[in-house]
Amino acid sequence: LTLLRFTFRQVARDTQSPAQLASRMSTALYDEWGGSYVTGVVARIDIAAHTLTYTNAGHPPGVLVRDGAARGLADGGPPLSLFPDAHYVEELLDLNGGDVCVLLTDGITEAFDEAEQPWRSMVLDAVRQGRRSARAVSNAIMARARDGHGPAGVDWTDDRTGIVMSVNDERGLERGVA
Repeated sequence: LTLLRFTFRQVARDTQSPAQLASRMSTALYDEWGGSYVTGVVARIDIAAHTLTYTNAGHPPGVLVRDGAARGLADGGPPLSLFPDAHYVEELLDLNGGDVCVLLTDGITEAFDEAEQPWRSMVLDAVRQGRRSARAVSNAIMARARDGHGPAGVDWTDDRTGIVMSVNDERGLERGVA
C-alpha cells in the first residue's frame, strides 16, 4: 500500500491526465512488483467546468446515472502493473445537474450481483426512488452490500468501499464515501 500511495503521488505531480497517470503508474509498479497487479479507477473532477475525466484500470465499471438511465464507465485498460507497457484510454464527460456517479470496489459488486437484479440496476433503482444525494445513494448501496453474501459456494470476504458523487444545480458537487 505504501508503494502504491508513493507512486501515485510521484506520478500525479507530472500529469493531470488519468490515462497518462495510469500508464506511468503501471510501468513503475511493474518494475517493482513484476506481475502482481492492482485494479482501480483514476478520475479527475473539474468542479468549475463540471467535468469528469476517468480511466478504468481493470476495476468494476463505475456508473453514471442521468435522466433515469445508467451508463457504464468502463473505458481504460488492464489492471495496473500487469504489463510493462500498458496503454490506457480516458473518457471526458460533462456533468449535469441531477447526475449521480458511483464507483465501487468488487467487494460491493460481488456482494449483491444477482441475476434478478444486477448491482447497476440496484444503483439506478436507488436514484429513481428519489435518492439523489450522494449520502442517500451511498447509504442504500452499503445497506444492501452488508446483507450480500458474495459468490455462491465460496467462503468469501472482501473490502466494501464506494464513492458516490452527485451534481447539484445550486451548490455544485456533493460527495459521499462509504
